[in-house]
Amino acid sequence: MSRSLSRGRRAVIAVVAGALVLSGCGGTRVTDEAIQAAVGIRADEAPVPAAVAGAAAPAPDVAVAPAAPDAVDVGSAPNTADPVAPTGAAATTATRGDIAAAGRPAARPSEGRTATGPKSVVRLGAVGTFSGPVGSLVKDTVTGLRVWSQAVNAAGGVNGHPIELLVGDDGGDPARYYAMQKQFVEQQGVLAFLFNTVAYAPAGNNKYLDTEKIYTFGTDGGLELPYTNPYVLTATPAGLTLADGMMLALSKALNAKGRSQGPVKLAAFACSDFGLCDNFDRRWSNPDVLRKSGFELVARGRPSLTQPDFTSQCLAAEQAGATTILLGMDSASIRRFAGNCARQNYRPQFATADIVVTRDLPLDPTVDGLLVATKMAPFTDLRVPGVAEAHRAFTRFLPGQVVTGGMVNGWIIGEFFAQAAKDLPDNPTRADLADGLYRLQNNDLKGMTYPITLTRGKPAPRHLCYGLVAISGKKFTTAPGPSLDCVKNGRPLASLDDY
Repeated sequence: MSRSLSRGRRAVIAVVAGALVLSGCGGTRVTDEAIQAAVGIRADEAPVPAAVAGAAAPAPDVAVAPAAPDAVDVGSAPNTADPVAPTGAAATTATRGDIAAAGRPAARPSEGRTATGPKSVVRLGAVGTFSGPVGSLVKDTVTGLRVWSQAVNAAGGVNGHPIELLVGDDGGDPARYYAMQKQFVEQQGVLAFLFNTVAYAPAGNNKYLDTEKIYTFGTDGGLELPYTNPYVLTATPAGLTLADGMMLALSKALNAKGRSQGPVKLAAFACSDFGLCDNFDRRWSNPDVLRKSGFELVARGRPSLTQPDFTSQCLAAEQAGATTILLGMDSASIRRFAGNCARQNYRPQFATADIVVTRDLPLDPTVDGLLVATKMAPFTDLRVPGVAEAHRAFTRFLPGQVVTGGMVNGWIIGEFFAQAAKDLPDNPTRADLADGLYRLQNNDLKGMTYPITLTRGKPAPRHLCYGLVAISGKKFTTAPGPSLDCVKNGRPLASLDDY
C-alpha cells in the first residue's frame, strides 16, 4: 500500500480507540478529505485503512498516514486526536489496539538504550477522552503535545533522551482509562504522563498514579486536583481559578470595573456535559466574583453540547437585557449559539475560553468580535518567546494549520516536562524526574505562564494569570495590552476571592 505514496514518504500506523458513543450527539470532526488536503495529500494519494501486523482484519479505528521529512501528516482515522507522524521515521503501534504512538519509533519496555545514541528513550503518556463531542474540547492539546515531541526529537531530545509519546483514547470509559494507564506504566515503561483528562471518565480518581508516585504534567483543567494532589501538576490556572481568570479577562476587555453606567449585564451559559462546566457555572454565578469583576448576571443556563438549537437561550438573554454572553461550550456549539442569536437579530458580545476554540471558528461571521480568555499568554502573541517558538514548530511540523489555544496548551505542558527533565541521567527513574521538578525556581516557561516553583510533597500553589485573544477579520488576533495579566500586580493569588 505504501508504494502508492510519493517517494520519501513512509507509512505510519496509528491505532486509536473507538468513538465515544453518546445517544443523539453529533460529531464535529473535520472530514478526512479536508484533513488530507490541509496537509498536502492528494485524493489519489490518500491512505486507506490497513490491518496491523498480527490483527485478523482491518479495523475502522486504524489509520495509515504518510510521513514526509520535516512535515507532520494528520491521519484519516475517525475520531482521532489529529494523530501526528514522527519526523523521519515510521511509528509502530503499542501492544493494544487502543493506543497511538508518536514522537519516535516504539521500542520494547526492556530496551534501555537506542541504536542512535547513548541515552535511553523516555516514554511519556497521555490518556483521556479524545473522541466524540467531549473529546473535541481537548484533542488540540494532544496535537500540541505531538508537535512538541517532534520538535524536541528533531533538536536531539530532552537532554539527549529521545521522546516517545503514547496516546490512549478511553472513549469515555473509566475502566478503559485505568487499563490504559496501567498498561502504559507496567508494559510500556512510561516515566510520566503529560496530559490526562482526569475530570472526564475517571471523575477525578487518580489513585493508581498516586500509588505509583507518577506525575501528570497537565489535565483538562476541570478540577481543583492540582491544588490538592502533589502528583497532578499544572502550568496554568485550573479548576475554579481557571473560571475566575475568564471573568477577569472579560472584565478587562470590556472595562467592566468601575463603569459610571453600572455593571455589565452578563448572561452565562456553561455546558452540562462535563466537570469543567460545573466550575464555570459555579464561579460565573458567584455574587462576589461578579461584583469584583464588574458584572451583573441577568441570565444563566446549562445547555448540552449535543443540543441542536439555542434559540431559547438567546431569547432569554435578550429579554433580560444581556449585552455580553459568556459561553462554556465547544466551538461547534458556540457557532450554533451565535447563529441562533443572529437569526433573532440579537448580536451581543460573545466570549469563551482558549482551550475550546478550534481552528475553523474564526471563519464563521456570526462570531466575529468574539473574545477568547486565555489561561496563558495569548496563543497568538509572538512577542512571547515561548509562544514564538511554538509557532515556529507548528509551521515546520504542521504546515498550513491555524494554531489554536489548545495546541499551545499542549506545547506548554511539553515544555513544563522538558524543564523538569533537563538534567535527567542516562537511564532516568521517577525519582530523578522528581528531583528535577523540585529544582524549578520561578520558571515561567519562556514567558508563557506564571513563574513556577514547586515544593516537594506539596501540591502546586494557586496562581491566577490570564491573557486575551479576539476573533477579527476571520483570524485569531492578540488583544492590546500586556501579554499576561496576573492578580495583585503579578504576585500569585492567595485565595480564590482575593482580587
